[in-house]
Amino acid sequence: MQAALSTGLSPSLARDLRDVARSLTDGIARSQRFVLSPLSKAAIDDLADPKILNASRDYLFLPAERVWIEWHDDRIIFPGAGRMGVLLEAAHTFRPDLPYSLTMGRASVYLPGAPGSPVPFRQIAGLFDFPAEGSALRFKDVVGIEGVDEDIAGAWVCAALCLINTPRIADVRPHDHSKLNRARQRKGKPPVLDWGEVHIRIDAGTPGRGDQISPTEHRALHHVRTHLRIRMGHVELVRPHWRGDPQYGVRLHRHVVTRAEDEPGSWKGGPLPAPRVLHEMEDPAEAVPEDEAPRTRPGPGCG
Repeated sequence: MQAALSTGLSPSLARDLRDVARSLTDGIARSQRFVLSPLSKAAIDDLADPKILNASRDYLFLPAERVWIEWHDDRIIFPGAGRMGVLLEAAHTFRPDLPYSLTMGRASVYLPGAPGSPVPFRQIAGLFDFPAEGSALRFKDVVGIEGVDEDIAGAWVCAALCLINTPRIADVRPHDHSKLNRARQRKGKPPVLDWGEVHIRIDAGTPGRGDQISPTEHRALHHVRTHLRIRMGHVELVRPHWRGDPQYGVRLHRHVVTRAEDEPGSWKGGPLPAPRVLHEMEDPAEAVPEDEAPRTRPGPGCG
């Protein structure tokens, strides 16, 4: 986007591009980030059947209040080549107990720009309402974008959510800054902000345990995505929330959706930032880009 702004665009086009770029980068920074591997993306291509996904609408939900899903591709559902992404934002409900919905909101898909266009990407806007009748996700700006089928595109995003929400099939890479932060706390120094990866293995075989298997009182503050669990014989939906203690640091995640045969590559988005000292706290749910540190602790009501 910065390269496009330096290529001599008209003032009005440059202004529009800056506004869209600001909205996009702000949306990504505030989201839980999910990266689709090449093989998981191929699996979603196979699952993107509108009839099947619409029949599964009762089991569709967002893994967080704001979700950014990205992938690299040059075929099948969305035209173009290179990095693509969809930003999903939950609708507000104006209820103190449920401030936002996990099944209703807006979606924006970002595709590479058309060949020869000075604008680096195209946007397809849409709305999702999983419990409602009709298509679970409808895009409204597909006119003029060759190769996009509205129903299949909506089903594709829904299929991606199905794989992301696979119950408890995840591998959290080990990390522990509690000793370091306890030492810093004794000296009156601030805790550490850290980034890490959660690997969601869609072909892992057996799901993991649904209960909490490790204490959180001495763990860094971290986000827990929406998940299903069995409690007293009933399946219930656990809303996304923040868990842990910020005095032991803050942990931000990049979720990587993979299959066993996937190989490392540029599709992951490059290395994560190095840990840095958290001088002031900020709500990680409202986090700024990865190269800046949060400054306040998240408030209650997200769990």
